[in-house]
Amino acid sequence: ALGLFVSRGVDEYTIGGTSYMNSQYFVDFMLTSYAILDRPESADANERDYGLFTSATIPFLRHGFLDGALRMSYYQDYQTNTRQPLSATITLDRYEHFGVSLYPHFHLGGEGYFSHDRDSNSYGAKLQFAKALGNEVYTKMSAKYSQSDTVDFLSEKGVKLTKSIFESLQGGDPTSIVMPSLKDTLYLKDATKASIEIKKVFNADAYFFTFPVSLRRESLFGGYTHYSMHGRANSYGGANEYKIGMLFDTYWMNLLPVPITLEYRYNDNTDIAEQDNFRFFTGISF
Repeated sequence: ALGLFVSRGVDEYTIGGTSYMNSQYFVDFMLTSYAILDRPESADANERDYGLFTSATIPFLRHGFLDGALRMSYYQDYQTNTRQPLSATITLDRYEHFGVSLYPHFHLGGEGYFSHDRDSNSYGAKLQFAKALGNEVYTKMSAKYSQSDTVDFLSEKGVKLTKSIFESLQGGDPTSIVMPSLKDTLYLKDATKASIEIKKVFNADAYFFTFPVSLRRESLFGGYTHYSMHGRANSYGGANEYKIGMLFDTYWMNLLPVPITLEYRYNDNTDIAEQDNFRFFTGISF
């Protein structure tokens, strides 16, 4: 499968590129190449203008709702010209998603990972649990811990604390921790992230044959995340982040599903994060 993408995140980078995925054989291959279309004014002049992300995944378990795989990946970080981790990740999941449900009925998963970058090693683990509670109410819990044997901010080594969701979606650096309200990227000795979220789906719909946009359903959600972070010689303390938002499942031209999300986040650690953060998400898949 060959795809094109354009992504702009809260870090104010606009990235465009191509992605090729081949799952025809026993080993699944993926290659993504990207170019920086726009970057924030505060960006370093030495950042790369283009790069790539490639991975090979070997499944060792595929039975019913169970999946297990070993993935090797190489990623060139678009926010720096030096960081390019080579990573190994092992995953085990039980995933149940039925019909046209907006969220999974059940998900229990775990992963362990190891990453090597310029004589620096990082490792960690992640656990996820999601469950439908009935009446289209869903809950999700997750925890992630990453640690590095080297911390050097100038050389951009260590566990990367970032607000870039592009990295987390592409799986380029499994050791990185995402804090959406973060002010500036940090490199840490270790970091922990634990989250809980609850969602309620409403099926208030509005379909039109002449107007180009229809509404299929909505989802109200709220969540809490705790972060714990330690640098080379100091602790950044903890951070508590709360969020609330609304997702609108829209249908354009009776052809394209386009989710639209409005979200507010509050973070109590104003030393490293913005206290109030309003966000807007949308996307189209081809």
